[in-house]
Amino acid sequence: MRYLMSFAYDGSCFYGYQRQPNKKTVEGEIEKVLKEVNNGKHVDIVSSGRTDKGVHAYKQMAHFDLDVKIKEYSLKKLLNKRLQQEVYVNFIMPINDNFHARYDCLDKTYKYLINTQDFDLFKRNYCWQYCQELDLEKMQKASQVLIGTHDFTLLCKNDPLKENTIRTIKKLTITNNSGLIEITIKADGFLRKMVRNIVGLLVEVGSGRMDASFVANYLDKSFNKHNRKVAPSCGLYLASVNYKIPLIIKKV
Repeated sequence: MRYLMSFAYDGSCFYGYQRQPNKKTVEGEIEKVLKEVNNGKHVDIVSSGRTDKGVHAYKQMAHFDLDVKIKEYSLKKLLNKRLQQEVYVNFIMPINDNFHARYDCLDKTYKYLINTQDFDLFKRNYCWQYCQELDLEKMQKASQVLIGTHDFTLLCKNDPLKENTIRTIKKLTITNNSGLIEITIKADGFLRKMVRNIVGLLVEVGSGRMDASFVANYLDKSFNKHNRKVAPSCGLYLASVNYKIPLIIKKV
């Protein structure tokens, strides 16, 4: 039986999302519990994508297959009990066997939080403690250049195995709520550290260290300036994942 699962996690508790030897990861902790449910047989969870160490998620999505039959509400209850409140399963539903959490993804939305007020000790793992004023208008102007289909080679972590670095940003908004800046980016896909590089670039503009017109250069592969600032992982959240096909529910 194939299941679709939506879950949230606190990235500060893990050494990233992807399973790694001798490291506590989101994927690894979930698979430990599912292995017990599946009578000791390993279960691979296939997510919509991976997040780096320190990155959080509101609604990560993944599918997995179980050999045993179990009601989805019972499975959700068991997972939430065993995952020690560091991961929370929002819902689990049976899904048709040809559904794929990664390849059927239509788009994703990430949010990034920046504190421009005094240092907040208790939120240091949950937003960038920038603690300086930023010019929101300049950042908004610069962000408009990034909307649309572009080659984001210069705004991602170098990956020789990633041949296609073209992505389409469908929406990019920047708001300021009493000194907490929220940057929301919706795209058909994201490259590794793409959001954090974009945020770092926009902060350079908002701080006055870079002119807004200069951002367009980072969409030109012939441009060879790489010393951009990468925003810390603690402020990044995977907010939502959408799919291109209707979800066909199976009866357990």
